[in-house]
Amino acid sequence: MEAIILDLRRTRSLGVKRLRNELIRQHGLALSLDTIHRVLVRHGAQHLEQVRLRRIPAAWAALFNLFDGRKCVLKDVLKVG
Repeated sequence: MEAIILDLRRTRSLGVKRLRNELIRQHGLALSLDTIHRVLVRHGAQHLEQVRLRRIPAAWAALFNLFDGRKCVLKDVLKVG
């Protein structure tokens, strides 16, 4: 059971709630959130790496056409030569 939890955590980077749903759906294991969390803490896998969204500086906004209401399109600014 612990191996399944740790494998799902490593391969799919799921949080505790999603781990519980996947365990129920794929393996038929109905475990509480606390049980899954205890397994992750015991094996040092309780923290997921957070994805940080970077804000685009205002000076770069013209490159991405952020203020004209259309899709974000990157303009070619590389000079060849």
